Formats: sequence, C-alpha cells, structure tokens
Amino acid sequence: MLLPSALLREVKAILERNAGKAAVAPKLKDSLLAMAGELDGIAVRLTAVEDSIVLDSDDPEKARIARAAQLWKGWPANAPGAKAKIDLLVQASPLLDSLFRRAIDINGMRKFSVQDFGFAIRIGDDYEQFSTGLRDIRRMTDGKEGEKKGSFKCSDDNRAFIAFLKSAGVAEPGLMLLNGERNANGEKKHFKLEWFSDHPPDRSVFTVLKMKSAARFRLLQGEWLTAYVYQIIDDHLRRNRESFELYTDVSYRMRGDIGGVAGDFDVLGKVRSRVVCVECKTGFAIAERNTVQAVIDKTTALRAAVDAVSQEKMAFHFYLVFDPHQNDEDEIAALLNGTGIIPLRPDQVRAEIVANILS
Repeated sequence: MLLPSALLREVKAILERNAGKAAVAPKLKDSLLAMAGELDGIAVRLTAVEDSIVLDSDDPEKARIARAAQLWKGWPANAPGAKAKIDLLVQASPLLDSLFRRAIDINGMRKFSVQDFGFAIRIGDDYEQFSTGLRDIRRMTDGKEGEKKGSFKCSDDNRAFIAFLKSAGVAEPGLMLLNGERNANGEKKHFKLEWFSDHPPDRSVFTVLKMKSAARFRLLQGEWLTAYVYQIIDDHLRRNRESFELYTDVSYRMRGDIGGVAGDFDVLGKVRSRVVCVECKTGFAIAERNTVQAVIDKTTALRAAVDAVSQEKMAFHFYLVFDPHQNDEDEIAALLNGTGIIPLRPDQVRAEIVANILS
C-alpha cells in the first residue's frame, strides 16, 4: 500500500512531466509547476505525520468489490442463478447496487466455465483463420439426431477449422460430399478433408457433423466472442493489479416509470469510476440485420434512464465488438458515429482498456 505522501509525489511527477512538454502553453506550464511545488510542500508535511501515525489510504469500496468477486467466483457455470443469489450479489457489488438504486433491476447473470474460457481463447486467438468456418457453422441446420448439416467453402482455412472441431471434441465430420461432383459410376463423390486445398474456393462441400459436445457447438455459434472478450479484459486488469468487477450475460429491466425497457449486456464491469458495457456480435452483415441499431436503442434507453434518476453521473463506456472479416468496419463506424458507442475488433479490446479505461 502506497503512503499518502508517496501518492502525492507521484502526482507531482506527473505534473512536472507534462509541464516539460513542448506543446504546453507557457501560462499552463507555469500553473502546472506551481501546483507541483505546492504538492511537494504538502508531501513533506505528510511525511512528518506518517512518522508518528499510520494514515489508512485503503478504498472502502475495495472490500465490497472483493466480496462480490468471491460470490461471482462461486457462481455456478452456465446457470442463470437463483433470485436469492442474484440479490446477494447485487447487495455486495458496488456496480450492481448502483444500478439497483437507479431503479434498474438485475434479473439474471450467467457465467462461463473455466473450460469455456479455454475453448474461447483457442478460437479467439485464431479467429482470423477460423472466421469463414464460424460463419458457415452458424448456417448449419439439424440433421438426424446428434447431427448438423450444411456446406463449407473449399479453403485451407476451413480445412484447419474442421480439423479443429475434431481435435477440440466438438464434432467429427461424417458424410462429406463435394457439391455437384460425382464418381465414375454417377454416384455422389465422397469428399476427403485433405481435398479442401485441391479445389477452387467457390466450390462447396456438403458436410454432416456428428456432435460430440452440444455445449461447445453452441459457443461456436456466437457465445465464444463474449467469453473471449471477458477473458481479455479480466486478464489485463489482473495483470495491472486493479480492483474491479466484471460479469457476463447480465440481464436487466428498468422500472416501468422510467421506461420499463428490458435488455442485457454480454460483458458488464466497473473499473475505478468507469462502467464498461460490451456487446459482442459475430456473424456477417450485422449492420444489414439492424443489429447495430438495436444496440444503439438499448444503450440510449439505459443512459437516459440512469441520467434521469441519479444525482451523480456514471461514466459509461459502451463498446460493440465485431468480426471485421465478415463486416465492413467503416460502415459500422459510420452507423455508430455520434452514439457514444465505440466499435472494436477483438484485437483492439486490450489496447482500448489501456488507453481509455486505465488512463
């Protein structure tokens, strides 16, 4: 724990460092140096006091955050949580309690398992290669019991993706047919995985997948991105020894007199005095499916409700994380312009936390 005098000297150093920048105007530079000198005098007097007594500089909110973290750690994976457990967490959590005091009720929360996070990391770290396969798998339909059927484009990336499905225990390819191609007897030609590299990418392979894990297949259809983004934020805050709250799949409802709007956030957290709200959207052409507008409408309603019933402002940071390989970045940025929602690729999440949450 840093002593108060040490904290003041850190602030003094920041002021002096910025005063030394060439772009700082002379009057502002003089003001910064004057404040630095005043802080130095206070720090000297504080040091004398600290020789006699212990000045407790612990944030009283940290104890509540630690309690909330323990409750979240014990939360059952892939379960919404009973109302009694939700109420207990809301009471412990500075973030959730703050929303509750603004007439916003928390109705449900779902936590991923350790195995889910590990699986999401495997996908997320290779999402550029797997992006097309992830798109194709969302288009698959039910076949016979325990099977999914659909088409994959011929490419080395899809070959790697299908091999990943097998190695990760998600599914195994059963029948695979190269669409439109038949053998010498006129029968449909069975397609082998290694042939993906030998055909033009505009050819399609009809594939039947035999399910090995329905839960992991569900993650592949979109939830993997939520788990991946949560893990990135959680990992970076822990590395920087921050006191924070971070939750997944938080559903809420505003009281009727402030709109009665219901919604949910894929990732919701609080770092220092900042609330982080993240929507994670996979898939193709999310702008065309009104997905972006739905995020804008929900965010606008939440911000308006909070502002209407609070004396102090909450610093909300809203983000939309999407797959840039399936969507036009400029189009999404244009749609979000002026909304206060920042679009991010998965590989931009950590940098955003550094630049605008921990700054």
